Amino acid sequence: MKIGLIIFDGELRQLLVAEISATSHASCDYGSLQQALAGGVQLVFAEWVGGERLPGLLAGLRAAAAQPVPVVVLVPTGAATALKRARDAGAADVLFAPPDADEIRAEIEEVATAESELVFAHTERFRALRREQLIGEDRTFLRALEELKRAAKSDANVMLSGETGTGKEMFAQAIHALGNRSGQLFLAVNCAGLPGPLLEAELFGHAKGAFTGADKERAGRFEEVGAGTLLLDEIGDVELHLQTKLLRAVEQRIFQRLGENKDRRLHARLICATSVELEKAVAAGRFRSDLLGRVDQFRIVLPPLRERRADIPILARYFLRKHARGRLVEFSKTVLEVLEGFDFPMNVRQLENAVIGALIRSEPGQIVLPKHLPPELALGKAAQTAAPGRTISLPAALTYKQARDYATRAVDQLYLTELLQNHGHNQTRVAEEAGIDRKTLRERLRSAGYETEELPDD
Repeated sequence: MKIGLIIFDGELRQLLVAEISATSHASCDYGSLQQALAGGVQLVFAEWVGGERLPGLLAGLRAAAAQPVPVVVLVPTGAATALKRARDAGAADVLFAPPDADEIRAEIEEVATAESELVFAHTERFRALRREQLIGEDRTFLRALEELKRAAKSDANVMLSGETGTGKEMFAQAIHALGNRSGQLFLAVNCAGLPGPLLEAELFGHAKGAFTGADKERAGRFEEVGAGTLLLDEIGDVELHLQTKLLRAVEQRIFQRLGENKDRRLHARLICATSVELEKAVAAGRFRSDLLGRVDQFRIVLPPLRERRADIPILARYFLRKHARGRLVEFSKTVLEVLEGFDFPMNVRQLENAVIGALIRSEPGQIVLPKHLPPELALGKAAQTAAPGRTISLPAALTYKQARDYATRAVDQLYLTELLQNHGHNQTRVAEEAGIDRKTLRERLRSAGYETEELPDD
């Protein structure tokens, strides 16, 4: 992929070139957005500049949005007005400069994936897939996407295996959207959410009078979906007696409504999903082996989020953009570290909920800080073993006041030094994350031995 750079700051350009090279893509320098668009690029990183170059940048953003070529604008840290103007002019995304390596790679990955062979042949279908959060660059996840591609080309019964919250229904929707049944219905039934009799009626339908309360006939999901795709989610929870009827429907492609003797044809493609190991369920006598053999013609295993930690920042930023609804907000570096270090037992679903909760707790224009995260994430981070070098040893023979003052200075040196590094020595952002005002921060910094006049204010 060819990536255009309109960068005038030497260090910023060097950072971008290094990260683009690390992702095996090519970069090319241009003097304006118009030149970059004429050069046939697929993505552009443009530095926000004022003065006589600004009108050309804004005009180029509008032209890029019409093509469309994604343009990521890099604005000075804290420049909220520039951020809003860039977005209003049509920037695909806006980052504060200098961006993190993860932010650069996330922007590249989002465009590169759309340009890759995973697109198959249908761009609109792939955009629908992207809206379903199937994004990431971890190898295990990319292998699952490759399997998704193969499944979409066939009409085999697919088994999606993975923990709760790993995106099994999204994978099923993507297989449908990218397959030859995309013009037909996609329906999903949660087999764990209905007791046996209700699930049977939901799947097969019923005749009038088939049971108490059946005052009229009703088509089941097998009929309603027609020649589309039917997802049986948590198929491992289907009761044994219903598994027998389900086997006949899958094997012979016929079924009967409850209370009828008329055979009806099953035209749909089946995709099943499970969060339990069905082989163990077979061994325990809870699942029929012959049914497993029929519905598990092609299996895709979805990795849990803790096994693809490199994707956590990518997904977190995706959810931030999705739910911010135009708000000017970003993550602090510490928040991303907390997120990446958490195991997320409920996987991607839990990560999205954490981002939504953090947005609710933060204010517009504010940086998302660790204090805005749900309590379980903060507790999970606190429970981790302290990093080397973050323990404090008190000298012997100190009074209580001397020991307290010594420990306070030591904490300030350790903690504030880390925050200064995370925020490019920006005192405003450090004070915000530390939860203290600017005056207190300057006092703490002086006590810790810093010359605060040499540090940037914003």
